[in-house]
Amino acid sequence: MDRKELNDKLIAFCDQAKKDGFPIKIGGTSEAYPGINDTSFTVHIEAQDWADDLVCAEMLDVLVPILWKSTESETRRFIFSLNVYNRSQSMNCHHIMTFQEYEMAC
Repeated sequence: MDRKELNDKLIAFCDQAKKDGFPIKIGGTSEAYPGINDTSFTVHIEAQDWADDLVCAEMLDVLVPILWKSTESETRRFIFSLNVYNRSQSMNCHHIMTFQEYEMAC
């Protein structure tokens, strides 16, 4: 699965998160193994107001079940990790060498 196809599949994740009351923005993706064809990706997620007082593990406790509910196993196979952060902590989760920024309206 290439990056564009993964991005397209993640729209369902964004839509489901919003529907469940936990809106997110996908801030970008990073290759887990740069330069390797059909590699997996780190997905960089910005949580909205609901996550302002949560740490990463608590945000993942909310988002991982939504990811499982909204994506197929083939899609999840190409997700190496999720980096999730809230607006107030602004944790730097970008892998500078392969990070590709984009806006995904959800």
